[in-house]
Parts: sequence; structure tokens; C-alpha cells
Amino acid sequence: MSVRKVEVTRVRDGGSVEVLEDSVASDVAVCVFVDGEFYRALVASPGMLEELVTGHLFAEGVVSSTADIAELMVREGRVDASLGSPVDISEVVAGKTRLITTACSTSGAIRPGSIRRVHRVDDLDEALIHGAVAELNRLSTVFRETGGTHCALV
Repeated sequence: MSVRKVEVTRVRDGGSVEVLEDSVASDVAVCVFVDGEFYRALVASPGMLEELVTGHLFAEGVVSSTADIAELMVREGRVDASLGSPVDISEVVAGKTRLITTACSTSGAIRPGSIRRVHRVDDLDEALIHGAVAELNRLSTVFRETGGTHCALV
């Protein structure tokens, strides 16, 4: 994760103005190529790009498991994925935006079959959930510093 310092002007209720230095999260543009063909550009935190691209390819149905990815090469501003079996990228991205920003959406449209049903669970372990949230908050150092990132825990 990239964090940088910037000068900000804070205006408080009542009109007082304060100039100070603050920390902001910095994203980078990453072009993703699948078997040498441009697939998408992602705007994302600069860390864990291999995991990001692997998860994105899986979530978008480009691959059905990590075993489908023969090689993943991460370079500055670019990730190249080589697949074990050919995929028609033009078919995969048909009707979708080729730029994924940090606005948390690909196109705003929900595709049929893309919603996964969550089944009711009556026996949730509250201690496990609270412990997982506490661990996520403990590990979310960039969020605590900047207030401007998403976090996940596996």
C-alpha cells in the first residue's frame, strides 16, 4: 500500500481554518493482459497485485480456479496472465467497461446468474465473528492512517 503526505486545509464548524499535513492512500493504474491481449485496466493499491488479478480473473469468470493460470508476471503498471487454456477475451469483456476504478463497480449492471444466494445460518459463532473483525481492524494499519482504503481478511 502506498501512502503519501499532502497539505490539506481543514474548515471546521464555526469557520475556523487550519492548514495541516495529512496521509492519503495512493492508487496506481495497472493494465492486465491475458495471453498477451489487453483485458482491463484496474486502479488499485499497488500491493498484492498478483492476488488482486488472480481474484479478479476468478470473480469475472475468466478462470474457474487458480490452476487455470499457468503464469502471472507482475511488473510496474502491468500484470501479464498466461492461461493454461485459451480464452476469448473479447467475449469475456463484451458489454463491460475496460477500466475498473476504485469506485467499487464494474458497470453498475447486474448480470443474470451473477448474484450468489446466501443461505440463512442460525448458529453463527459470535465470538468468531467479533474476533475476525478485531483482527481485521488490527491489521488495517493503512485504513487507520488514511481512512481511505478497503480491507479484507482471509
